[in-house]
Amino acid sequence: LTHRKQIPSRGPGTCKWFLQDEEFRKNWLDREESVALWVSGPIGCGKTILSSYIVDELNTVEFRSSNPSTSGYFFCDAKNDKENTGEAVLRAILHQVFTAHPFLLQKHALPYYQSMGSQIYLSFGTLCDIFEKVCFDTTMGDIYCVIDGFDECEKSSRRQLIRLFKRIIETKRTRESH
Repeated sequence: LTHRKQIPSRGPGTCKWFLQDEEFRKNWLDREESVALWVSGPIGCGKTILSSYIVDELNTVEFRSSNPSTSGYFFCDAKNDKENTGEAVLRAILHQVFTAHPFLLQKHALPYYQSMGSQIYLSFGTLCDIFEKVCFDTTMGDIYCVIDGFDECEKSSRRQLIRLFKRIIETKRTRESH
């Protein structure tokens, strides 16, 4: 989370096109079903600044009033191998969700913590289980996850995260269609 503080500010008027683009809104932001969006481009083209802008916009009063949702983000940093793991990504996103909805912490994470103690933070499988339970909690609205520099995340946990997100999206789609 501290890495985000080091991201340069965007220039006046920049990045707005992304959230105002009709195709983007239709295919991701305004879509009824769960879907993933992957933004890619060459190094230095502004993806990180765009990600930071999206995080800011997802947290505005205007956005939240039109879409009851929660967002979590993680900015991978190639200079910090310890923080570029699936565990670090899930810990950060879960922390933000639990900060916004403390009852979810007690409901979904506390039982694991009571049996595992602080080892809960190191267990990728446990963090995946908790994240899935939070995503499928009927009291939750949409959850937007912004992960910047995902290609810098450790390779095996990146693959596991992709499988996790894919499983959640596919399950949500199945549930939404019934």
